[in-house]
Amino acid sequence: MIWYICLLASLAVFLCAVCGSLVLLQLPKRKNKKRSILRAGNVFAAGLSLSAVLLFIPLYYPLIEDRSAFIHWLEVILLSIHNTVRLFIVDGEFTFVLEKTAALAEGLRSSYNLVASVLFFLAPFLTFGFVLSFVASLSARWRYLMGYFNDAYIFSELNQKSLALARDLKKNDPSRVIVFTDIFERNDESSYEIIENAKMLGAILFKNDITVVNFKFHSKKSKLYFFIIGENEAENINQTLLLATPPKSVHNRFNGYDIDRKDTRLYLFSNKSVSEQQLSSVNTQYLKIRRVNDVQSLVYNLLYEDGNILFEKAVPAKSPEEEKTISALIVGMGLHGSEMVKGLSWFCQMDGYRLQITALDKDKHAESKFRAICPELMDAKHNNDFTTPGEAHYSINIHGSVDVSHFKFNELLANIGDVSYVMVALGNDDLNIQTAIKIRTLLGRDGKYPFIHAIVYNSEKQSLLQHDFTNYANISYNLTMIGDLATNYSEKCILQSKLEELALDRHMAYTKTWTANLPEEERRAELDKAEREFWKYDYNYRSSTASVIHRKYKSICGIPGIDKPKEERTEDEKLLIRTLEHQRWNAYVRSEGFVLPKAGMKRDKLAMTHDMLVPYDDLSEAEKAKDDD
Repeated sequence: MIWYICLLASLAVFLCAVCGSLVLLQLPKRKNKKRSILRAGNVFAAGLSLSAVLLFIPLYYPLIEDRSAFIHWLEVILLSIHNTVRLFIVDGEFTFVLEKTAALAEGLRSSYNLVASVLFFLAPFLTFGFVLSFVASLSARWRYLMGYFNDAYIFSELNQKSLALARDLKKNDPSRVIVFTDIFERNDESSYEIIENAKMLGAILFKNDITVVNFKFHSKKSKLYFFIIGENEAENINQTLLLATPPKSVHNRFNGYDIDRKDTRLYLFSNKSVSEQQLSSVNTQYLKIRRVNDVQSLVYNLLYEDGNILFEKAVPAKSPEEEKTISALIVGMGLHGSEMVKGLSWFCQMDGYRLQITALDKDKHAESKFRAICPELMDAKHNNDFTTPGEAHYSINIHGSVDVSHFKFNELLANIGDVSYVMVALGNDDLNIQTAIKIRTLLGRDGKYPFIHAIVYNSEKQSLLQHDFTNYANISYNLTMIGDLATNYSEKCILQSKLEELALDRHMAYTKTWTANLPEEERRAELDKAEREFWKYDYNYRSSTASVIHRKYKSICGIPGIDKPKEERTEDEKLLIRTLEHQRWNAYVRSEGFVLPKAGMKRDKLAMTHDMLVPYDDLSEAEKAKDDD
């Protein structure tokens, strides 16, 4: 009876292990990763081991019968486990199984030997796989140690975004060490291709999570940058918190990287503001943490690098007394479209120009949703106001329930008036291209030829269309594609070293001024605190970056006195620069969601109210002086 029971139990466990492994292989990576023990290989190895132990029990059961029941079963189980271990190290003897099953009935003996032969065949392959995995892990560790003196860029996950950024980092400096962690090999084409691409890049691949591998053994004179760029938002934040904690010892494997080094940074990729709030309690002394909103990075980098297009393509004034008009059409009020509307609202606050934004979206609640994000930007008191001196001047009109495939869209384009700039961001590459062509065609019928940006996520498609995109008559559509992986996840767009440096200087300027007469130690402490706040709070980073971007184009647009030292400016130049900067600041702060506090109430940053959201002339002289740019 025990032969039948153990054979059936062994076979059942083996089949369950096979089925369980197949199921786990089909699960999305993130669902399976949270339970790291329940991986296909682990489940199969455990099932095969238990199956072998059950199969060996009857072989040893009759050998020892002069013991107590407990001792008898303990010895039988231990001997079965021992023989299972021999099975995995290719030391098992199948003749032993044949001898012990020789006296069994034909059907039972054949079935038993068949199951045993399968286990004898498969077990060594698992051992071989483990050895290969161990060697691969050892090789990865060795290669990382060989890059001890090089800058290291470590990614929490291997995906299309992280691979694009890694490629650009490596292209800009081949000596950089690129590391991907949490490598999860699956038997599918996409997994194979992305891993092969990482290997061709010369990247080091670790199977373990970024918080488990010890990267502290690295030259303190070299950069150590972490990129938390996984698809699971909660896991990204958890990894950031673990890496941001100070270690108990420098070489402790399971603690963070807030240690005294030359340059250690952590970039958390997240478009959700909740991540900033969850990280607000983290107080790092040496580790610089920045939340990367890739959509906002794209828009800010676009304005910084190519913002001149908006001014150059502006609709000419009809008379010397009038201003040029930046007339922008935003098609699609998703993440990119909404961010561009907010960016244009402050970027285009420039002397000699007026801003008109028309936005379209299929969602009938598009205007209401945007108003909920930045209510005072859309308030009737400010929106469409071009007369109040020292106040932000702009017009933002958002039209919901507009499907680009319907005739209503055509009618709106026909009645929109002059258009100088267009962004198409509908969330689908093909639809964006198709819509951009349609806009070019329809506006062209009225003699309008605005500059058109279309979001195209696929880098290969963008490259092809960018260089050879014409109609049947070989006439170029003159569309500019943006937002592809290669550009959006590039060193210039994400790290923005020059822009970031300028933004930090802008953030530190006020602290440097008021601490000038403090004792050196106290002054240094205040400066260190100010710099930590620049990295810690996303608002500080964004607002300083926006100020730097606008400062660049004040100079390009020839604002009188902007390139002079402040003390050398005339009173008229000071007035113009201060007024213009306050107009920009008003629009920027409103785009962030701030509103003017109610009468009798004070500024409250938690409630996002600011008492300086008034026309320039309503400020005190002390506040006016702060707008020197």
